[in-house]
Amino acid sequence: MGDFNKKINSFLKNKYYIGIFLFILLLVLKFPILNTPYFDDEKLWYVSASLLISQNNLNPIYRGIELPKELQIEEERKHPWFDSTRNYITDGVHPPLFFEILALFYLLFGHSLILTHIIVIIISFLILQYTYLLGKYLFNSKTGFFASILLLFSPVFFSQAGRAYPDILCAWLGLATIYYALKNNKTLYLIFGSLTVLSRETGICFIIIILIYKIVRNFKNSKKIIFNTMLQYGFPILIILFWYVYHYIKTGLFIYGQNVSRATGSIQFILNFLEFTKFIFIEQYRFILTIIMIYFMIKNKNKLTVNKLIPLITVLCLIIFISWANVQAIRHLTPIFPFLFIFMTFSLEQTFKKNKKLLPVIVFLIIILSIKEWHAPTNIIYEENMHYLDVINTREIALDFILKNYPNSTFWVDGLFYYDLVYPYNGYVQEPLTNVELIPIDYLHKNEIFYNDSNFNKNFKKGDLVLDSKWAVDEIRKEYEFIRYLDLELIKEINVHNEFIKIYKIK
Repeated sequence: MGDFNKKINSFLKNKYYIGIFLFILLLVLKFPILNTPYFDDEKLWYVSASLLISQNNLNPIYRGIELPKELQIEEERKHPWFDSTRNYITDGVHPPLFFEILALFYLLFGHSLILTHIIVIIISFLILQYTYLLGKYLFNSKTGFFASILLLFSPVFFSQAGRAYPDILCAWLGLATIYYALKNNKTLYLIFGSLTVLSRETGICFIIIILIYKIVRNFKNSKKIIFNTMLQYGFPILIILFWYVYHYIKTGLFIYGQNVSRATGSIQFILNFLEFTKFIFIEQYRFILTIIMIYFMIKNKNKLTVNKLIPLITVLCLIIFISWANVQAIRHLTPIFPFLFIFMTFSLEQTFKKNKKLLPVIVFLIIILSIKEWHAPTNIIYEENMHYLDVINTREIALDFILKNYPNSTFWVDGLFYYDLVYPYNGYVQEPLTNVELIPIDYLHKNEIFYNDSNFNKNFKKGDLVLDSKWAVDEIRKEYEFIRYLDLELIKEINVHNEFIKIYKIK
């Protein structure tokens, strides 16, 4: 038994063994999604923008650039990046690093679903590895290992670990930035810190946290030392300012596009803060770890140093920033969870320090509960778990049914499904479908955002198919009431884990 414990301890302390184990485990678990179609904003903006940049010699400024072949659609159909007043493409002014990474690989190897997902999985593995490294550095190897395992199986992280969003990149780079800053490795801090601010707007928070930490630690030193510290550790801020100034010179837009800025007032900030805090600390069975964490902090309130509290401080700072930014997408919370699980796992490990056999048992139970949540009903646009795959599955089944049984019929869909069916790179079709039409609902603002007027002058005809799906924003769901005024016959209903698509035929 003693030899077994020694081998376990040796394994937990070896970062290379841990890395190999985490990578294999993640790859095995995410293997089923490697060829899965894109979903939501990854298809609408992130992958499509990366495709455009890859065919523009990796130039991140793509206003006014001609559409690449993957984004071309014929006749009256119009790509959503063209607005009503310009003939060129607009952009969201986000920091460019994530787009550049995807674009570089697309340029080298060509675009594919598998390539995109592998890139995201590798970044996700690096998050797990640095969760282990930071947990080990701040506390011990056992905390680092179990924190990375709990993070891997947590529904929100496991979902994001297969989706092409820049928040996953920001999570890894932010972790590495904090890790190297705490280790006083200035060279690697400056490299990772500069990359972090170019990955997502959230990245600036990591630099601010480190600046405050370093000032507090050097508070008793001379003003010259404090100034030099601020200058050195604040350098990444200059990098992101340079990007925004450069973007402004090239496009006339500074920081945010006209439709993106959402900075909020005090009341909305409080509501956002409470909502995000509830999700982070309570939902998906995290309340179990939160209770243990609170108990540990009360019991050890006089022993908790600033270094030990860094993960929790980072969590709170990120919640404050995201609440102020007034973003509603759960994916923006991704950088929070590595730090959260590090501190929660340390609290768990210390609470059961005298009963070491209980720690893996509790971790295993939490993993089981987390897996149970992977396909649970979602509340916030399908980003908190794997439920988005059920939406994709219903659409694939519906498309297969229509093409096999009604290949010559016109079928009407909402804007999000339409987007899939005219752009093959999204993974649903090999060639753009020509017998699909957009349901004319006011929410899409007609030609101002998606398609021009001629597409809305089509009439519903006898034999046409109309698809009603559960996955759509509230406005679209309400507008679907118009199908009651058509003479419809339900010919197929597809259900996957409470997701549905109903296929109607016009009589």
